[in-house]
Amino acid sequence: MYLLDRAQWAVSAFWMDDLKAKGLKIDLPHSQCVMMRFLFEKDGLSQKEIATMLRKDVSAVKRTVDNLEKKGLVIRKPVTGCKYGICLTPAGRALKDDVTEVADRVLKETFGLSEEERRIGIKFLEAISRSYVQGRVGRAPDIAFDEDKKFDESFMDDRM
Repeated sequence: MYLLDRAQWAVSAFWMDDLKAKGLKIDLPHSQCVMMRFLFEKDGLSQKEIATMLRKDVSAVKRTVDNLEKKGLVIRKPVTGCKYGICLTPAGRALKDDVTEVADRVLKETFGLSEEERRIGIKFLEAISRSYVQGRVGRAPDIAFDEDKKFDESFMDDRM
């Protein structure tokens, strides 16, 4: 677990350094970037839909949305009854090209790994995720899992 935590920290630090090098004066941690990338592809998702896709609990997604809202990057728009869609603001949409470019560069240049090393790493992380889902389905009430459905990041080249 320690190595996974350190690897996540390193990728996040690499991400923030690249944002600064790009000249973006915005504090956009990795968790917020991932959500923004989902919204770039499909604006107006509910917090529950985002939580399901990211396999995170709704309260964690709510905190991320709250932080993005404070930065003026997203707003909550009423959809039906008490359901809200999370929508990018013009300021949030304006970041799409820069955020996507930096994210793609971080993924492609992740610490000098070869394509084969990245492929093996992704398979390893997917195996951990699959193992967790198979062992936890029915025991994690805050997270909706569909073990037959592959995590859909089809708009991303690699896993973040």
